[in-house]
Amino acid sequence: MNTAKGFPLLFSLLGAAALGSGLIPPASAQQAKAPETIGGGTVADHAVGPAPSYGIGGPGMVLVKNWHFGTAGTIKNYDDMSANFLYHDQFGTIGNGTNYGALTVAHDAATAINNQPVEGVDSPPVRKFTADSLITLLTPLDGSTRVDPSKHNAGNGSFMAKWRLPRAGSLLGRDIVWETRVRYVTPPYFWFALWTAGNKWKWDNGAAGAEQDLVESFGSDNGDDPKYKNFDGRTWHSSSVSQPGHDTVGYADWGRGMARQGIDSYDASQYHTWTWQYNKDNSYAMYVDGIKVQGGSDYHWTFGSKATDEPIDMDFLFDAGWGHTQIASVNKPLPASAFDGKFYEWNYSRVYLSADGAPRGAPFKGPQVLPGTVKAADYDRGGQTVSYYYAPAAGRCPNAYRPKDLVALEPCADVGGGFALTGFKPGQYVKYTVRAAKAGTYGVAFRVASTAPGGSFHLEDAKGVDLSGPISAPSAPGPAAWSTVSSTVTVPAGPQTLTLVQDAPGVKLNWFRFGATVPAGLLPDGTYKLLGKDGLALDVSGQNTGNGSGLDLYRYVGQANQAWSLHHLGGDVYEIIGVQSERGLTVGNGSAMISDYLGLPGQKWMITGAAGTFKIKDVASGKLFGYDPAGNLDLAADAGLPGQQWKIEPVL
Repeated sequence: MNTAKGFPLLFSLLGAAALGSGLIPPASAQQAKAPETIGGGTVADHAVGPAPSYGIGGPGMVLVKNWHFGTAGTIKNYDDMSANFLYHDQFGTIGNGTNYGALTVAHDAATAINNQPVEGVDSPPVRKFTADSLITLLTPLDGSTRVDPSKHNAGNGSFMAKWRLPRAGSLLGRDIVWETRVRYVTPPYFWFALWTAGNKWKWDNGAAGAEQDLVESFGSDNGDDPKYKNFDGRTWHSSSVSQPGHDTVGYADWGRGMARQGIDSYDASQYHTWTWQYNKDNSYAMYVDGIKVQGGSDYHWTFGSKATDEPIDMDFLFDAGWGHTQIASVNKPLPASAFDGKFYEWNYSRVYLSADGAPRGAPFKGPQVLPGTVKAADYDRGGQTVSYYYAPAAGRCPNAYRPKDLVALEPCADVGGGFALTGFKPGQYVKYTVRAAKAGTYGVAFRVASTAPGGSFHLEDAKGVDLSGPISAPSAPGPAAWSTVSSTVTVPAGPQTLTLVQDAPGVKLNWFRFGATVPAGLLPDGTYKLLGKDGLALDVSGQNTGNGSGLDLYRYVGQANQAWSLHHLGGDVYEIIGVQSERGLTVGNGSAMISDYLGLPGQKWMITGAAGTFKIKDVASGKLFGYDPAGNLDLAADAGLPGQQWKIEPVL
């Protein structure tokens, strides 16, 4: 039986969010390794970020808006928030007309409308940023000690995206996927909704317009029996508000509607991923944690609900409110103290569009068989947003090899000549159709040259999973400065599409070559702690993250600077990457430090041993990484000393 119930609550209100159950992908699995961007809202000016969860929408979806909340995301602070969101609805009201009990609070006078309450003036703060989320709160207004929906003396942190689609469905000609990850701990009479609607609406013996509630829940009180109270948000509905006859699932009784979809329990205090799909054939579907909870067809995004009526736009609204004056079960007063410790927490919200129904790219010279060499200039046919995305650049000279494309190619001065891929910018990509002879981990060599410091790229699969980690050119810029750097890539057998995603300018690529599959290593890839003298852990001194930061041994306390990611490169050889710094364990000037991982010889380590005790050898020098009797780290020839032994244990 399906469930949408998460793990027990693990963290406090302003701490890191608890992860979900097996149906809910953890945040670490959802975040792209490449720097994320918000995006311009079109397929051509798209965002950088993850693909839709659970494969909803299929492989052809393009991320056009990526609102990842938190100081480590794309919406980091109030400046970002106010640049991307409004603190009112599409009709310029702050309480759904006068229906909602709590009014949306603006950040400051510059973002307020129509005498709207303002944070720090009429209300305590209603929005707070953590590293990976936005927390919105419920507050009393003007110092009220008792809040009442009919008096509108409560405030909330609701918001609506400034960006909107000009139309939708068959009138847009693209499929839409909207995905949001959220959790909430609520008081009685709360009001929560994720919904889309148009900019025109009327009620004339029925709704005229377009609105779909991906999820709506409120803290109803319908009797003394706890089963008639929904203060914790354990039940909800997913429904069309206009044109409801198109829905295939009835939610007259929310709990029964959920049960019909196999959801027997729901813990709103845990993160859940809500997804809405609306297609160019006017069909739609709604999901929670990958479970379909609603669907229908022939739903027209028009003012009048018929195919021939006036097209309307599509807005994206995030209601984190309280109370409703038109619904008796939530039109009840409370002491203001009931809001203490209650919150809505938003991890991200993302919008995807299909690539205009364009055909998938076709191999330029037939699928490249792996093992084998892939020429960078032989990316797939198909054109902009299908087989590649390159930002149009004035003055770009056509090349003789593929003159009709926007991709920047230049004659290559490397051995063998040909054309090199260049003009790298963050978010640009090219795609290659390949066919792997068998599933496995392959050693991959990349032929690169530097054009400026800091250039990098990576390979992704069709789901947007980073396969290679960052690839950079170690050599100094120059026409003959070509070199080969290595990584490993794990792929399934058969035909597939690999995407080369550009992360930073300053590198060009001639080819990449898949060698033989790599045997499994002594330790599986993962995150480990390295324990030395008296059980002390290898850590980065002072939690520094910069290039050249030093190392020491310190009591293990579970901090991020004491965690190391091991990635098997073949044989007994690994790269060892600091989790906090994302820099590699490196030999420099005869000692170990952390620095940008470039796949250099001094960044590869041979790990041998058994029964939990291992030796760590620098591949370049052949010396063991260890520590002297005083606990000082060193590199020395293998002398069989206790200080040349490490315990390597998984970080749980």
